[in-house]
Amino acid sequence: MNLLMIKLKLTNTPIYNLQHAFLFSYFFHSLLFISNNMNDKYIAKIKQMIMKKPSMTTTTSLEANDYTFVVKMWIQYKKTGRLLIDDYTIRSAFDFHKSNVDHIICYYSKDKEYALLLCKIFGKYINMQIPADTCSSFKSSAIATYL
Repeated sequence: MNLLMIKLKLTNTPIYNLQHAFLFSYFFHSLLFISNNMNDKYIAKIKQMIMKKPSMTTTTSLEANDYTFVVKMWIQYKKTGRLLIDDYTIRSAFDFHKSNVDHIICYYSKDKEYALLLCKIFGKYINMQIPADTCSSFKSSAIATYL
């Protein structure tokens, strides 16, 4: 995947609980990685959505060495309806990702420097990584969804 770094300046706000901890955008004075064919309307929509409180947060037992595994798992699930692992939380997240509503699924794998955003914006699937500085104290992997 060919990536382009784009700097998004957002506000810095304190963390109150797990749901607020998923608002990685609080610490966005760093970089967000977005594919080259992205235009401003997608970036603006993602920025708007990630700044809101997540609609759902949960922990998961899935720990990925890198997020390529998760993206490959998503691609296979989208094509075949089968997961490489038996995990209800991941299956539910992927089922939701197939919906027609604009959304972001944020997946953080324990002890990683970045989190993965699986976005569906204006009918287009967009995957990106964001810094996960706020999650360094998490004792497990976690998922949050934004609408």
